[in-house]
Amino acid sequence: MKLTFNLYTPKTQWDLFLSNEAKYSSFLQSTRWARINMEIFGAIPLYLCVLEYDKPVACLMALHYPGAKTVKLTNKYSPRLEFNDGPVIFSNNVSLINTGTILLLNTIDQYCVQNKIPFITASGLSDVSRVITEPIPSEPFIDHNYNVFRWGTFIVDLHKDEDTLWMTIKRSARKSIKKARRIGVMVVQIQNLEELHSQFYQPYARFEKSFDRRVTPWHYFASTWEVDRQENYAFYVANSADGEVLGTLGMYYFNRVATEIASSISPAAYQQKIPVQDLLHWEIMLDARRKGCDYFNLAGVNPNPTSAKEHGIRQFKEKWGGRYVEYPIFRKDLHWVPRLHNWLKRQRQKFPSLYLH
Repeated sequence: MKLTFNLYTPKTQWDLFLSNEAKYSSFLQSTRWARINMEIFGAIPLYLCVLEYDKPVACLMALHYPGAKTVKLTNKYSPRLEFNDGPVIFSNNVSLINTGTILLLNTIDQYCVQNKIPFITASGLSDVSRVITEPIPSEPFIDHNYNVFRWGTFIVDLHKDEDTLWMTIKRSARKSIKKARRIGVMVVQIQNLEELHSQFYQPYARFEKSFDRRVTPWHYFASTWEVDRQENYAFYVANSADGEVLGTLGMYYFNRVATEIASSISPAAYQQKIPVQDLLHWEIMLDARRKGCDYFNLAGVNPNPTSAKEHGIRQFKEKWGGRYVEYPIFRKDLHWVPRLHNWLKRQRQKFPSLYLH
């Protein structure tokens, strides 16, 4: 078994390789995602692939962010290494998968030590990957001192025809879609950068601020649009009958899987209970299907909701008839500051009386 390791660009046509060899591998493992992050953050992509007799076992695209603000305790800028929806698994042999994953993690550790990277974060394997329904190889991550957390999502099967898909979603969703249409709400796709700014981003930013939520900076959207050229991203707005923007929703799609992003709703639509997100989700799923996607990823829920907001998110995403999937998220701290922070946190939990003032 051997490992190939390339900086910046892989030796082969990576995206085509993933599409042909790994069914439903994620956009977040593609060179296109790497290019977007190189443009916005100056990220350095690492391409790693474990081979057994020249056949792939597990491959991974990781991103080295040289100046991400991650050490909140000291308020300094520190690099991090991140990989999402990976590694991409090619083998059915659990022993080979574990061995291949260990090789990948060893290489990442060595790279981080050499480049003084204090943090590694990973969002787990692709939600739609076939290995999600099989034992997840978390053991190599645990053995490499990663902390493991659980997260979940709902995956909607788009193989069905539109009528069957319509009957698959819950009655409450169908009623909400009909209500939105009845009062004249229309979904429109953004066509150019000017529309993205004026019709999508400005309302999105205004809506998110009104609910005290973090707003993604405009240059992220602009750079993504310029790099992507509408190959893997699509953005939509829901307009009222008189043209007022009531909500936004986007998606990225790759290798027959679409994932939602940038959901927002106007305070007026929220207060008047206009179901703009129901109509947006329905229309975007149909468009994903037209673009050749087999699955639609509803982008994450807490497996154990702890607030009314998290319960509401889960309830909304449950009604689209998707398959619920849980997966691991991994994080590793290689720096003494976060290690000390985590140790103090554990001590406070273990001996709370010592920390009362």
